[in-house]
Amino acid sequence: MLDETVLPGQFAKDLTRQLAQQQRDVAACASHGSDTAETDTKAQQSPALSSRETAILKRLMLGSSNKAIAYKMAITEATVKVHIKSILRKIRARNRTQAAIWAVTNLSDALDMPEKPIPAALNGNGANGSTNGVHAVR
Repeated sequence: MLDETVLPGQFAKDLTRQLAQQQRDVAACASHGSDTAETDTKAQQSPALSSRETAILKRLMLGSSNKAIAYKMAITEATVKVHIKSILRKIRARNRTQAAIWAVTNLSDALDMPEKPIPAALNGNGANGSTNGVHAVR
């Protein structure tokens, strides 16, 4: 209501813990003088998502449901679920909200995603128009 972002308490605790771990890792890399360890840390922060996973993650970030994502991408809802499970595993998120927050902070072109128009709904006989039984005059 106040136009402020609300985060679950557990998420804030996990985020704090992850940031502290990353700071310890960076400090350890600096003390060892190793560039490879820093590269490994960056690779862990930016997992390799496929183009389909990235597209699904962007729609998830916009608040779309699995059903809406499936419809817009012309795939089944089960396929969306499989992709989301893979995304959560790759980015080490526990739920959709964490994945959406990760996308906002890690996908540079996340807000530049062009929206494809949703195809017109088909009624029972395959013609474009209303599904309430009333057909438009052509």
